[in-house]
Amino acid sequence: MPSTPLKNVLYRLALPVRAPRLPSRAVHAPQGHPLTFQAQYSRVLCRHRVQGSATLIASGRDTSLLLSDSVLTNTVPASSSLFRVASITKMFVAASVMRLRDQGLLDPDAPVSGYLRDAVPPDLLGGITLRHLLSHTSGIEDRLDLEPFLLREAPLSDLLPVCRVSDPGCFRYSNLGFGIVGCVLEAVCNQPVTEIIRQQVLVPLSLRAALGSHTLPEEEIIPVARILPWRGKTLRTTPVGRMPLTAADPARHYGHTAGSLYITPDSLFTFLT
Repeated sequence: MPSTPLKNVLYRLALPVRAPRLPSRAVHAPQGHPLTFQAQYSRVLCRHRVQGSATLIASGRDTSLLLSDSVLTNTVPASSSLFRVASITKMFVAASVMRLRDQGLLDPDAPVSGYLRDAVPPDLLGGITLRHLLSHTSGIEDRLDLEPFLLREAPLSDLLPVCRVSDPGCFRYSNLGFGIVGCVLEAVCNQPVTEIIRQQVLVPLSLRAALGSHTLPEEEIIPVARILPWRGKTLRTTPVGRMPLTAADPARHYGHTAGSLYITPDSLFTFLT
């Protein structure tokens, strides 16, 4: 993920979080594997101050959670733990696009302005297609701090005049571009993008995952950050996406498809294989 001088709410919480060094906890017993590398594994987590981590070892279709550790929490990651996988979310979004293409509902090479005609003035999207958005060649760049726009539920049309910096064709990594893909999905299916991803990818593959965390048990989510100290108390950040999307809103739901997927290690392995 490229660096940028401006924080970007679409992916800023996916970055490693600095925190005071604390002793690592005990790990879960592995399934038939010696903990040969456990001490080294724990040292790496402490050195880089990683909130929590789990390593899945796979041989064919057999999997085992070999190593897990938690630097900042009392709960060590387990096979049922849910991790926010940041930009890996984009792969699930792209898979949903391909499924809808196979169903005849989307054309990756059609101008997205046709799908978003009721949400965005066509001239703001020009000749941009889904293929451009999926390949980061749309000419849209992450140039703004999007948090104020998301908090006031600003329409996508407020961002595009600033974030569209060139004609399609030049590679520019763009989280906002994948946010627009989510808007297209909602416009086509007339459903919240969280439900579209669930129906198109998560349910068919029997994955334990969700776009956003509002349907997931909070105690099983590995937190992204813990802030300490603050007035003598320890604070843990609220998992991203606790507020459910209750209806489609293609003009405003551009903040969900760049990096807000939560998934277990086993389910991620299933998807990737």
